[in-house]
Amino acid sequence: MQTLRYWSFARVLLVSGAWILCCLFVAAAWALFQLRGLFTASSGSAGVGAVSVGFSDLLLAIPVVPPILLILAWLIARWL
Repeated sequence: MQTLRYWSFARVLLVSGAWILCCLFVAAAWALFQLRGLFTASSGSAGVGAVSVGFSDLLLAIPVVPPILLILAWLIARWL
């Protein structure tokens, strides 16, 4: 595997885009799983579907921060 210094800008963008798409896929799968629990007919005590889960700023930073750090590391490696 080549060091980060020899990566092309296209490869850096491809890896960054793949990371963002992977995070979006996981978020969509999680939301689908949560919504599926809302529409099932169940009687009895409230389960996991009754718990309200909020989004924090840290959770929203997961898809964005690693690509930014990768691009910055690539730029620094190219300059040194």
